[in-house]
Amino acid sequence: MSAIYLLWYSVSVMFKGEYKITMSLCQVFAVIALCLALFYTFKNLNIKENKTITALSKLALPFYLTHLPILIFLGWIWSKSGISRDPLLFLTYVIVLNIIFSFAASILIRKSQKMSIFLGLA
Repeated sequence: MSAIYLLWYSVSVMFKGEYKITMSLCQVFAVIALCLALFYTFKNLNIKENKTITALSKLALPFYLTHLPILIFLGWIWSKSGISRDPLLFLTYVIVLNIIFSFAASILIRKSQKMSIFLGLA
């Protein structure tokens, strides 16, 4: 799927002007195909038999709820610090720390009964 996305992106960069509507339609169909492929994959996945997937699926909603505030906070810290403005370094920093902190927050939310009830997870 990632190869399809990279191919689509490289072709969309090449087409400009009169082909923009055609590329927009291709993007719509590519996104629909990607969604259908993901639905099919998860429908045929035995989630209850795999403990790792079961544990990660229980953390999915708290992760989703906490990753954006953590991402904004990390970006704010980065902008206030004197660290290099290299975009690759910034993305690496944000992605790695955001995943670590978001999963830590998800685990803490799942273990806290009050937070689980507050976020509607109980």
